[in-house]
Amino acid sequence: LGAQPRAPRRASDVVAPGGLQGATARERSNWTNRSLLELISLFAALVGPTTYVHMRYTGEAALAAMPFASLASGLLVLMICATIPAYSFRGLRDARPLHFLEALFVAGGTAGLALAYGQWLDAYDPHLADPIVQLRGVVGLGWALFVVGLCPAIFEELAFRGLLQGRLMALLGRWPGLVITATAFMLAHGISAASPLHLFLGLYLGLLRERSGSLYPGMLLHLVYNSALVVLAT
Repeated sequence: LGAQPRAPRRASDVVAPGGLQGATARERSNWTNRSLLELISLFAALVGPTTYVHMRYTGEAALAAMPFASLASGLLVLMICATIPAYSFRGLRDARPLHFLEALFVAGGTAGLALAYGQWLDAYDPHLADPIVQLRGVVGLGWALFVVGLCPAIFEELAFRGLLQGRLMALLGRWPGLVITATAFMLAHGISAASPLHLFLGLYLGLLRERSGSLYPGMLLHLVYNSALVVLAT
């Protein structure tokens, strides 16, 4: 008897890294189209509310509206992730304590580098305003931590290391998927002097997600890193 034909893989199926490289042209086309749609939708969810706020308001009024923009972005990300929970939420499981300790160590080191770099930029151009300091001055420390620390730690990790990374790794292979996910993460934060650091963090967070099998260490790293910038920025 001949081998039974393989059932076509749907765009919602969980596939191992590189598993789509030997797929049919139709399967790859479906996955590519679905992945592009998810990428564009997540970019719109993460950037759209903040962009609207800055188009609608200026100055302190725009900063005061940022908590609402962050909450709106988070809800939109959750709605998109809920369309394919097998990828988005399967990383919500425990990890080894060593991975959490590693996340704390890297968060502290990279936050120190980012703060030192920010001080160097300030010395180079003393008129350059720090948006985190401005946000903290308008909404207070608690809401600034919510906007810069908590929301990105949860929702960006679900979006990039939860949904996109698994999809792109299945389609393109492990390393290309990791690199493209990290690049998308960098671009979502805008092109700035901090872009190389965002790219590094995107790559490291992706590798941490793969090694730990969990999203939680990356969420912890993201939270501690961003919160340190809020608390220590001057």
